[in-house]
Amino acid sequence: MVFAGGSRRRFDLVIGADGLHSALRAMVFGPHERFLRHLGHVLAFYSVPNEFGLDRRLLEYQDQESGRSALLRPIQDATRAMAMFYFASADFDVDYRDVAAQKVLLRERMAGLGWLTPDISRTWTTPRTSTSTRSPRW
Repeated sequence: MVFAGGSRRRFDLVIGADGLHSALRAMVFGPHERFLRHLGHVLAFYSVPNEFGLDRRLLEYQDQESGRSALLRPIQDATRAMAMFYFASADFDVDYRDVAAQKVLLRERMAGLGWLTPDISRTWTTPRTSTSTRSPRW
């Protein structure tokens, strides 16, 4: 292995765990588009101020007709809560680096959901897609 500073070392095993859009995997196997496949779900989750009185309970709203859902759960910092939005999406043609486009998609898909959604969604985050990775070898 050659390090950024130029030094070299040999290892029996090297583990690279740098996420879904792994730069290491791309270096070894090629572009991530060859190995990622969208599983048909989009999740957006982020922390929000705990203005909902959450203590130990999880709050969830599911719209059976549209299949969308919104969820709030407490986190260790009692002044904050974790918010999550979910919707099914057969295709997800938004670049993972384009945060503005992801926010537009989230606003469009969650519009009219009701419940606490307008209060929760005063601040938006980057949606995460449900994706699996297939590598040619391990």
